[in-house]
Amino acid sequence: MKRWVITGMVAAALAVPAVAPCAEQNAMPPQMAVPIGIARHRTGPPPPASLVSLRGWLGSRAAAGCGVIVAANDGTIVILTAAHDLTMRRLSVTTVDGERLRVERTEPIAGHDLALVTATRPRLHFEVARIAADPENGAQLSVWGPIEDEPFTYHQAVVRPVDARASAVPPGAFAVDCPDCDHGDSGTGVFNAREELVGIVVAGYNAGRRRVFVLAERWLPDATLATTALAP
Repeated sequence: MKRWVITGMVAAALAVPAVAPCAEQNAMPPQMAVPIGIARHRTGPPPPASLVSLRGWLGSRAAAGCGVIVAANDGTIVILTAAHDLTMRRLSVTTVDGERLRVERTEPIAGHDLALVTATRPRLHFEVARIAADPENGAQLSVWGPIEDEPFTYHQAVVRPVDARASAVPPGAFAVDCPDCDHGDSGTGVFNAREELVGIVVAGYNAGRRRVFVLAERWLPDATLATTALAP
């Protein structure tokens, strides 16, 4: 499991096993789990068509993550996700419409817990995420991630300052209060009310059993990077 060491808190990556409460690597120990209001979040706005679900294996256990489509051409798309999601073996991508895509290559982004995944272009409907302006403290945002076997479940989030005890925070990262964010949310997008992409979820910070905040990376690809990732 990827960890950042913080005084008085524990930070854990949110890529997680889909069938067990704890995995060999990217998962929070059971004592740090946060209760999830499953019934409350089965309803809500539908997920943006730029979201994808990532599935794979950590050791012998099924695992899950998320990603956001940030570029596309005639044959392929580029997905932005958390770099630690790439520790999953036999990685597969599924769109909001349920279409499974073949992963062609992956590329971690230096200095960030982020990576680009190039996959085959969907035949069904999808969208390329539009990039939002920098978030302001107190702004209400939306996150969609897996709860049990439902991959795109709505969570509410509010931007807050990064806790002063946090160390090794990447440049441009920001924090959100998201009580229902949990295992499997790594790599999912944080969106504003216009469905513009504000950032990518990479970790959750806990103090004992209490979720303190979720960290999202603000680094987002520009046109040059996206074009490079789409090159053969």
